[in-house]
Amino acid sequence: MAKISLELSLKCIELQLPANFSEGVFVAVHHCQPNHGFWSNHLETDVIRGSNKPVFLKTVSFFIKDNVTEDTRMRFIVYRVSKNKDITEQGTCFCVVGDITARDEVKLDLQNKGNYAGTLVLTTLHASDKTKKRLVSRSSSGKAVLPVDASLAESVKPKSEQEFTSITKNPVLKSMFSNAICRTYKFPTEGGEFIRAQELMMESCLSFRVPIHFLKLLVDEETKKIGSLESIGKLTGHWEAVRRRRVDSLKKYLDRYQARIKHMMMHYHAPFFKKSVDKMSEDLEFVPTNLHIQKMTVQNLNNEGADDSSNSSQQCHTFNYDITTVGATTAHAIGFKHGGGLLAQLANAGDGTKSRKSLPLNSMDQCLKPARSSEIFRNNRFLEKINSLHNQVVYEVEKLRNLTKHDSGSNAYASNKVTGSSEALAHLSNKVCQLITCCECELVQNAVKSLEAARPAYKPLHENYVHGPPNTDAKGSSVLVETDDSVSFNSSSSCSDLNDKAESLWEDLTLRAKSKLSDVVKSVHSIITPDLEASFLRGQATTDTQRETALNDLSILLDLVQSVCTEVNASLSFMDLNHTEQQNDFDLAYRRNVVFSQALTTIAATVQNHILTSIDNQLKLHQFSEVGIFIQVESLLSTYGNELGMLQDYAVGVNDMKHVTVKCSTSNKDESHGSDRYLPTLHGTTSAMIITLHFDDSTFELLPVDLQKGKLIKLHPVMYSVGINEEQTLAERFGSTAVQEYLNQQAYESTMEYYDMVRDQCPNCLTEKLRNANSFIREISKDKISASFPEKKKSLTNLDENRSIMEVVNFLRQAVHSKKNKNVEILQLAGDLCRKLNGARITSCKSAKDRTAMSVTLEQARILTMEHGLANQSFNQVLTCMRSQGTRRENTLKNVGARRYAFTSMQLMTFPKQYRAPEGTYGKAES
Repeated sequence: MAKISLELSLKCIELQLPANFSEGVFVAVHHCQPNHGFWSNHLETDVIRGSNKPVFLKTVSFFIKDNVTEDTRMRFIVYRVSKNKDITEQGTCFCVVGDITARDEVKLDLQNKGNYAGTLVLTTLHASDKTKKRLVSRSSSGKAVLPVDASLAESVKPKSEQEFTSITKNPVLKSMFSNAICRTYKFPTEGGEFIRAQELMMESCLSFRVPIHFLKLLVDEETKKIGSLESIGKLTGHWEAVRRRRVDSLKKYLDRYQARIKHMMMHYHAPFFKKSVDKMSEDLEFVPTNLHIQKMTVQNLNNEGADDSSNSSQQCHTFNYDITTVGATTAHAIGFKHGGGLLAQLANAGDGTKSRKSLPLNSMDQCLKPARSSEIFRNNRFLEKINSLHNQVVYEVEKLRNLTKHDSGSNAYASNKVTGSSEALAHLSNKVCQLITCCECELVQNAVKSLEAARPAYKPLHENYVHGPPNTDAKGSSVLVETDDSVSFNSSSSCSDLNDKAESLWEDLTLRAKSKLSDVVKSVHSIITPDLEASFLRGQATTDTQRETALNDLSILLDLVQSVCTEVNASLSFMDLNHTEQQNDFDLAYRRNVVFSQALTTIAATVQNHILTSIDNQLKLHQFSEVGIFIQVESLLSTYGNELGMLQDYAVGVNDMKHVTVKCSTSNKDESHGSDRYLPTLHGTTSAMIITLHFDDSTFELLPVDLQKGKLIKLHPVMYSVGINEEQTLAERFGSTAVQEYLNQQAYESTMEYYDMVRDQCPNCLTEKLRNANSFIREISKDKISASFPEKKKSLTNLDENRSIMEVVNFLRQAVHSKKNKNVEILQLAGDLCRKLNGARITSCKSAKDRTAMSVTLEQARILTMEHGLANQSFNQVLTCMRSQGTRRENTLKNVGARRYAFTSMQLMTFPKQYRAPEGTYGKAES
């Protein structure tokens, strides 16, 4: 018999309860397969208190994997829960699945020792039995109730099965997520109707992949640095000691990076997350803690056409809300010996201040910029340019070699080969000229002189080029190729003084490179000169001598260019030795890399998911292309003890994501196998990182043309932080909340900068969003809003369309600048504003397990109330249901092996009321 999927909502009527009964009732559901003699426990509903007609919010779902058929037996046991948590059986009833799928509603009498104990009502929300007409249940008002499809990339389809495993339909989504946990609910609205909500919590397959790729980039960087320092050669006593210390330090961290990669490769496959109990592990310190994607899918229905089930698909509207949950990106394994994190340490690094708790007064970017960072950045960028030009020269030399070699066959000297040789020669001349020009700048000249002075005795800067005086035939001449890319050496700056003794070996080397370029141009140009082109086309070969000369000149030129680049790398590396670095500087850089890796992984998972879930919204995609993606990070860390250091680490990690950009690309089946080809790849350095997202062809075609052509997407991360636990109470009474206030003010300013960009460059994105959304902030007059923003541009004076978002902005500004303790309104308003700006949301606490669960469930309940009309009187009941029966409680089981939040009753007394866990869901547990 065919397996089916089934979803039911439960309620009880006429329960025979004791007089003045005010405690809870819940239902335990069991099922038994045909011909089996044992019952399998399936689930328990939420607890409904103080009613003899309880309507349970959590629905009962059977998926295909549960092997349910029409002959499967079901057992429902209703229990009472007393004040002292004693559980008493109220009544039991039985049925067969076939009886349920045959009707929209089934009423079963509850029996207790042969006595009538009440009635259990089963309403079929979804049944996938293909042999029967698809069932559509109806509320009391006749509204159709359709299943919520768990497909993450598509709207609900009327014939789709309600299985969260439908994530596998999209190859990109399948590669991104794993181990999904699903919970479904049916909630009442203010109008007496119902809305359907479904929670999904999934692990990201990037938790280990991105850190491994990032560490490989660090290994390459460190290897290049060591190579540059070793290429300097032996120096005088002092400088040689400095160089050796620097090389030893780099090798130490290089070995550590390689060891971390080796260990993480062991955890590359499921489970795809680092448990909170492993957050102190040194081997996994580059991996974010407890990274998950939390999704809520909500289905709204309207009354139009409700009588016609054939049009039911048109009445179904699905809304998706995503939140990334992750533990604070911080260096747990390194610890917080100085009582502070990166923010204070970096801010104080340049002035020698011993205090690690002082609050930076400048902007975040200024606080995180060391005194010599601009010079190091300039040197690094210059080296990148030199190395890029060198690679281009190598490419053009190899291309010319292939074109000038003798080829047998009648087409050996085709006209396209002549043209290709001419173009390659022009490009080679251009790149060599650019390279020599860069090497003649003041920066390189000073670096070379400093290095020569630090060497024991002057020695040749190159050993592989052919010795002898430069070619004097090129004296006074210019290198000229008659193509669109024609370039030339000025005679006064190239070879005019070759007969004079060079002032230094460096000048001699650059002059030799210029001279040899002239030789290359002559030898190659003699082969492709126009008066010989006709003989080429007739197949008359150039002499072997001409060909050998050209190849030899190309080899010598390549050796000289290599020598020039090697010397530039060595000289600029030596300049870095002038900046004495203490061990603390290396430790600080290592700590920042740890935090950067965790933040980068979180951002990569968040951004790829956000783009995919927005793929059908062209306005959103246009906004991402034009102004970038807004990412709002919510922190629940306190400003007391170690959590203050965690908060400072986290703030730096989030700020560093401003230097990360995103590129979209199609997947290359030739480069990787299976679903891995859809996972992101990394390029660049920590100061300019590029995340390349890979999509299947059909998805890639939906992106804006600019993104398809390789335009980079900017990221605009901000972090709002409000501590809510007992340690924050201590900070407010005996410590300081200055860091928290500073971060919130910085975040608000950055948020307004992004809002201004969207308003000016993509006004339709805001208008369309607001046109389709209900206003959910309390009413405020236009005069009050206008008075609050007298400095804004005239476009803000017309608030008819922007009124809702301006209300949120106004209240957020007031909340950020207020001095209220544990002002969680900041977090709630920031989240509301983020959604209105089409942004992505990240929520964090120390381990993303307990406080994060309280915040995520509160946000979901608020969204249901504000956007989908959840009945106000049901708000607390819905909140309790999701916290006790939802996916976040399963998250605690995955991390610590127990379905309980790590709170105590005393701790919860210090929490804001809306962030307190329900009774029976918390207790002492490892966090």
